[in-house]
Amino acid sequence: MTPTRTDPMRKLYRAAGVIGPAGIVLLLAVAYADRAAAFASYLSMWWFLLALPLGSMAVLCVHNLTGGAWGERIRLPLERALSMLPVTLLLSIPLWFGLPVLYAWARPDEVSASPLLQAKVWYLAPPLFAARAAIVAKVRFQEAPERRSDPPRSARVQPARRRGSPTWSVRERSATALAGSRRPAPTRRPPSP
Repeated sequence: MTPTRTDPMRKLYRAAGVIGPAGIVLLLAVAYADRAAAFASYLSMWWFLLALPLGSMAVLCVHNLTGGAWGERIRLPLERALSMLPVTLLLSIPLWFGLPVLYAWARPDEVSASPLLQAKVWYLAPPLFAARAAIVAKVRFQEAPERRSDPPRSARVQPARRRGSPTWSVRERSATALAGSRRPAPTRRPPSP
């Protein structure tokens, strides 16, 4: 079953279908007039777009490490934002053609004139830069959290603990003390398959 788009979403998609190509034409016009300004504006736009999936991945990783119910409500939007990462990396391809325009270390004449850039050429040479970026992208895709098919942590069955055991938490002890009654120990649940 495919999701149906509501009327406001149709309007949004229609507007994006007009604004996107108009932005590309405007970028090409600016690139014709001033190539350096066009690549600089494209670079800033690309960094903004890259921040969305990488920030989402950071929040998902923190939630996976710390747990809790705070991240369960925002997990789906974060995963959808993280799914933009491959598209964002594809959008970096035009930047590879503008490396000499954007960075002094990609211009051979400036590298030969600067002793500082000559000392860094082994690290900043465009082929090594591209290889390093490809390796980082591959590692990012391998480390990116995949969509989970298991239930949220709040819905998982916790192992039963007996009152008085070392694993009986302070919260459970204080809740029992505040209630003023002796609650029976929780019953053991059968282990999940």
